[in-house]
Amino acid sequence: MASQADSAAIRTKVLLGIARLELSVLDFSHAEAQAKHREPSQKLKERLLNVFKLEDCLREEESHFIDATVEEAELYLAIEQAGLRKETFKSQTLSYVSEPRKIPYLPISRVYGLDGLHRLLAGKDYLDKNDQWWILAQMYYRICHKYAIEPI
Repeated sequence: MASQADSAAIRTKVLLGIARLELSVLDFSHAEAQAKHREPSQKLKERLLNVFKLEDCLREEESHFIDATVEEAELYLAIEQAGLRKETFKSQTLSYVSEPRKIPYLPISRVYGLDGLHRLLAGKDYLDKNDQWWILAQMYYRICHKYAIEPI
């Protein structure tokens, strides 16, 4: 079993950057999420919805970012469509963590959520229908999913 420092180093290597995406593109039905997540719970969703009503939905805080995986080709196409460069995407977006409004929106059709299922279910109910986005830490799908979901 790798140390926490080794685990963090691996995740840093496979992290491709962060982006703002529509809630509707998140898919939690894949095998990696099913192995990690509990079944969707109305009770947990309602509890988080009450938290959002009391404290607001803090989706711009780094501690609330969602980890997800994405197909590399689709990510690079979306980066290009957004007018960004894949060579600088990671460093540029990571520099925006303290200024989350600058984190770019990417037109991706599907990402594979690894955590935050109930946060997103509550967010769909809480957020205005014209403001249905979340910030995701995106990682290369074929490499990192095993590191992202298993204790290393």
